[in-house]
Amino acid sequence: MNKILRIASIILGAIIIGWIITLTIDGGVLLILKLRWFFYFTCFVYLLTLIITITNWIKTGFKKYRIEILTHILTVFSLSLIMLFTSGIIHPKILIQGYLDGDIGGTEITLYKNGNFKNTAINLFSNDVSRGKYELHGDTIVFNDKPYSNDLIPDEILLSDDRTKLYFIKKKNGEFIMSDTTFYYCFRITYSDL
Repeated sequence: MNKILRIASIILGAIIIGWIITLTIDGGVLLILKLRWFFYFTCFVYLLTLIITITNWIKTGFKKYRIEILTHILTVFSLSLIMLFTSGIIHPKILIQGYLDGDIGGTEITLYKNGNFKNTAINLFSNDVSRGKYELHGDTIVFNDKPYSNDLIPDEILLSDDRTKLYFIKKKNGEFIMSDTTFYYCFRITYSDL
């Protein structure tokens, strides 16, 4: 029983940490594969191993279950660090966050108050993350760094008057197309702190 508990603690702890890392470092591979049920089952079994380890530790002492206890401490410490770094306490505050829906994926753009941006293009099998600097000039957002690996998003986007959309498609004369609000022509703002 001790070997099974030890192996389960180590494997399940590694799976949980790996899952959280893929979600927080823009990977999201397991999320895209729709294996949430596996994650919830893993968390449930991990909590069982944690309860069993604590119970055994109280009954018999630290020495016999030190590997399991250290594994749980390492897992909880790692998860705490990951959550701290991704919680926004250390990260800059978000100014605007928007989402552009696509045929088989989408694009999420996040503008931070410190002048940085992150653009995440999500498709069926992977994510493409672009980071850089931007400037806000009235209602126009000017990207100093390329916001996308291709030419989908230009160097400038326009914030709508009602602060619910970001327009990025221009006419030949340079004006933004604002009459068509279908999914292809604008980002829907999901969060704004303007």
